[in-house]
Amino acid sequence: MVVKRHRARRHGFNLLELLVVVALITLLLSTLLPSLSVVRAQATATVCLSNLKNLGNAQHGYQTVENGYIPGSPLTSGYPLAHVGSAPPAEAGTWRIGMPLNTFDYATPLLQHMNIALPRGGTPADVRRRCFPITTAEPFHCPANRQVAEAWAPSGVPADYRTLMIRAPSYLTMNTMMRGGPAMYDRYTNGSLALVAGVLPWDMAQPTADQYAQTIVDVPAGYFPRIERVGRAAMKVFLADGTRFVDSASQQITYNIRTADFAGYHSAEPPCDYRNGTPNEYVRGKAFAYRHGRGTVINALMFDGHAEPLRAEWGSPGQATGPAVDPKHYFPTGSVVRGHDKLFLRDVYRPGAVLP
Repeated sequence: MVVKRHRARRHGFNLLELLVVVALITLLLSTLLPSLSVVRAQATATVCLSNLKNLGNAQHGYQTVENGYIPGSPLTSGYPLAHVGSAPPAEAGTWRIGMPLNTFDYATPLLQHMNIALPRGGTPADVRRRCFPITTAEPFHCPANRQVAEAWAPSGVPADYRTLMIRAPSYLTMNTMMRGGPAMYDRYTNGSLALVAGVLPWDMAQPTADQYAQTIVDVPAGYFPRIERVGRAAMKVFLADGTRFVDSASQQITYNIRTADFAGYHSAEPPCDYRNGTPNEYVRGKAFAYRHGRGTVINALMFDGHAEPLRAEWGSPGQATGPAVDPKHYFPTGSVVRGHDKLFLRDVYRPGAVLP
């Protein structure tokens, strides 16, 4: 008897079936990838807001110890570094370990309230150079900020600073909240407050006529960067997403290593200010500052300690609307609008309007 053995026939995919499978996988990926991108962006924004809240806690710790003063102002934490003029002496001449790196540096004063140690050992200039990367690393770093910055080094600055690359600054104070009102300048002029080395501290002298003409909002005469002078703390920005300095032509980012310079590398003009066609850092560096919400959102830390996203809807050049460009967030309560034509919301705030 002949026994027939049947071999199991193996079926493979033919070309048509493979093409169908590939098409299905491609379809699934095209559906899922945008969703994954959105989830990743939301997670990044959440981490950014968490960083800001931690900095808010440190800010409150600083204010508790320093009698309510706001860090990051040449009137408060930067006072020992203040100079007259825009070109102070060569670096490290007056700087000591523990001082801010710049008159507008808010980060270094907060380090001790976050148990982050400063480097030790070496000359003051060497220690100061090693401090810069610390002030733009975690928790001062927004995870959506992938930019780096190189030191802008004018003549008179040691050569070893010129090759110092750091993460580009992520969170900026508003210099409109960090400078005093005109009555504070008068107190210094009249000798009512102590002077540094017998002269007015840098950026304390009465603004020139040209500087005054550029002012878009007048802060209250007696304003001082102290928490009780801010006004409605829940709507006033202490820190916001941003990056400086951005070159208008090359889009190259640099940071200023000098101890005294207007706004320093941790402060900026507010996003509400378009300067009547002359863009500030939030306009020139829009792609780097508005890092969330697909280029429409900056995260902000308010003086009361909560953090929230502020959105801007962008139109033609010089046109934007939304909370991110509203001056009420960037000037003390009671400030008066004067140059409304230099605001994004120039049709909302007329001359003489008082900010809440």
